[in-house]
Amino acid sequence: MDDPSVSPERMADGLRFIEWANRWLGGTRAFLSHVERFSARWERGRPITFLDVGTGAADLPRALAAWGRERGHDVRVVALDLSAPVLAYAHQACRGNDRVALLRGNALALPFADRSVDYVCSSMFFHHLSDEQIVAVLRCYDRVARRGILVNDLLRRVRAYLWIRLIAPFSGSDLVRHDGPVSVLRGFRVGEADALAQKAGLPWLRAQVHFGHRFVLGGERP
Repeated sequence: MDDPSVSPERMADGLRFIEWANRWLGGTRAFLSHVERFSARWERGRPITFLDVGTGAADLPRALAAWGRERGHDVRVVALDLSAPVLAYAHQACRGNDRVALLRGNALALPFADRSVDYVCSSMFFHHLSDEQIVAVLRCYDRVARRGILVNDLLRRVRAYLWIRLIAPFSGSDLVRHDGPVSVLRGFRVGEADALAQKAGLPWLRAQVHFGHRFVLGGERP
């Protein structure tokens, strides 16, 4: 999916699969469990802003906005991605959602002022980056975030690899059949994620394992 020559149809197939995996295999639930914990300290009636980097289908921002409505929080999300075709897909998926705004931008040069949003987050994005890029991106997140950071991604496990090899053929997408196993191999162990946060100068971020071979590297500023 990182190949700019991928057709919009194949890209849409891949995005739909990621959205399905996030919803049914634990990714969205893992992310929202941390948001729930953070929300205990939110002031009622005050808007809470999120920036979702590498948003893909913007399924995480949509789930976050819905979670906020259900719990009476005024949650607003900016969904950012570098890919114009991906944003075109996300635009259709977010039609009519007044709590999610889409923006094209680069994770390494976020078009936001220092401490301009409450939380910066991303899902299924870091395994597309090198370790050096991850450290640089985390520092960008730290610059923009007032309160905290949440990164949701894949654990690199043999069982996770076997599961994606089993599930991917049923997606009907050749892109998923190729990218799914590769994504797991590019995933992380908990200690690796913690080490990258330390290298970025963010010791208050900690990785936690979740169902579905996921982890969340997250925390709030001390």
